[in-house]
Amino acid sequence: MEDNILFSKAEELKNLLFEREEYKDYISKKEKIKEQSTIYSRVLEFEKRKFEMLMRNTCNGNEAMEYLKNEFMDILVKSEVQEYLNAEVIFAGLIKKVESIIFTDICKDVEII
Repeated sequence: MEDNILFSKAEELKNLLFEREEYKDYISKKEKIKEQSTIYSRVLEFEKRKFEMLMRNTCNGNEAMEYLKNEFMDILVKSEVQEYLNAEVIFAGLIKKVESIIFTDICKDVEII
């Protein structure tokens, strides 16, 4: 029975996030970019490479990021791409805040996390 309550609350939280303006704005901007398949595929490639670079956590991260930005400058200068990436950062920030609220106290007590 307790699992049902927990999962129900998780669904409720998910639905609350879907109702947030940050999420709606992010999805709206993403759909606008998707309409331009060439630009969208370049944005996805940029994000994939940026993520891989961040996961490698190299010493010259700033230099690598500048190189990456220069390589994708053709799309990064487009206002619709900038708006999409900004909306993504804002929504990710919201998710991070929610995650922090949920896990901060839990992580204090759980050694494996």
